[in-house]
Amino acid sequence: MSMDRDPYWKLRPPEPTSADDLCQCTDAPPLVLRSVLGSNPLGCAVCNGEVAPEKIALPPELAEPLAFWGSFHDCFFRLWLDSAEFESWAEAQLSDPESPVNRRGLGLRERLDPVRRTYFSWFQASGTESFRAISECPRCSSPLSERGLVGPVCDQCSILVASDRRSG
Repeated sequence: MSMDRDPYWKLRPPEPTSADDLCQCTDAPPLVLRSVLGSNPLGCAVCNGEVAPEKIALPPELAEPLAFWGSFHDCFFRLWLDSAEFESWAEAQLSDPESPVNRRGLGLRERLDPVRRTYFSWFQASGTESFRAISECPRCSSPLSERGLVGPVCDQCSILVASDRRSG
């Protein structure tokens, strides 16, 4: 039954990621730890496709922490998207390098780095007239540099500021 005919589609389990939305890169580009309001927070830093854990031989002991962090981050992101009484609080949490959600994400990024070079996708509150893209690292204030990835990066802090998708 299609979504438009099923009034309960939001309560159903998610469909598997379509092949078009999976990383098709044949080399080993860097990963991005990101929030996508889904079950797998691993993305490709070149094509922005989802990276299947088996494609990178993700150690099984990282599966649960990845799933938990994705859910944890999504809670803050959904509060921000709600644009209600918690929006500014959630934005502050997502924008603060010392907030629990970012500290946990950056720690998990460190654990992923030995598997494959990994960046942490930095949140930007976009969609307003006052939006200004981040040009300096939110942790060390170094200028971000272009590497031909899905956004500029700070290699010192391993942060990527995604520029062509939902912030998260």
